[in-house]
Amino acid sequence: MHSIASDYLTSLSDLDVSPPGQRWPIEMISSVTSRSVSNEALGPEYWVHNLLSPVHFSTALSHLCTPSPSGKKKGQRRRRGGAVGVLIEIGPHAVLAGPVKQVLAADSGLSKAGITYLPSLVRDADGAKTMLSLIAALAAQGHGADVHTANFPSPHPTAPLAVVADLPSYVWNHSTRYWSESRLSLDYRMRPFPRTDILGAQSTDWNPTEPVWRNFVRLGELPWLKHHQVQDTVIYPAAGYICMALEAASQILSITPLPPGRAVRGFTYASAAGELYGELGGVEGV
Repeated sequence: MHSIASDYLTSLSDLDVSPPGQRWPIEMISSVTSRSVSNEALGPEYWVHNLLSPVHFSTALSHLCTPSPSGKKKGQRRRRGGAVGVLIEIGPHAVLAGPVKQVLAADSGLSKAGITYLPSLVRDADGAKTMLSLIAALAAQGHGADVHTANFPSPHPTAPLAVVADLPSYVWNHSTRYWSESRLSLDYRMRPFPRTDILGAQSTDWNPTEPVWRNFVRLGELPWLKHHQVQDTVIYPAAGYICMALEAASQILSITPLPPGRAVRGFTYASAAGELYGELGGVEGV
């Protein structure tokens, strides 16, 4: 390259490179100096130096992605803006995807910054789709991409617009079920009433035509039962059975509570079956 450096400089001497105006204040990080360069420095001599010098890709990328410090050294131009959130490669293929990710992963600070890499074109892929994917990714991250201009680059479309009516109206389409749930599991999850201390809960094999409830009666959970004793034996009170019937009727009729003025009649007790022993003991009943 040194043998053609002078000819290269001569070829660039007549090149009129107008610096970008204030409309696009884009900062350039040089791969030669690994630092920001001004518009005035981008003359023919710089491009000759760029031809002859090695590429400092990793240091330039690290400087690009690092936020500007509050101060600056003498003679060093301070970077504009803050930290970089998205890196976009402009080229025919994502050749820098690997090096970019390696540089970001090697720096502990940059690896935690959440910087996203996006290619503009990918080899053997539809260029229109990759560019639209780039615009969509920028819009999804809240970077203000003009999605309308990307979808309608011309004010006069060559083909009439059509509404895609067969797409689902929302993202989560639950019309197809992939979980074969048993009836017992479904009845347990969707039971309409919670467990009560007196009645308990509906049995797992619930049948509306033959309703059954299941409950565990423990003195530790219902200490008031200790006050109902017959000959020093704790007996489940008759009023508790009546309350069970009332709660069961309330659930069956879906009335909570039952209207006042109701009477319970026509029942008998065959025996005082329901003795409770000890703090840890319990009686299961259905």
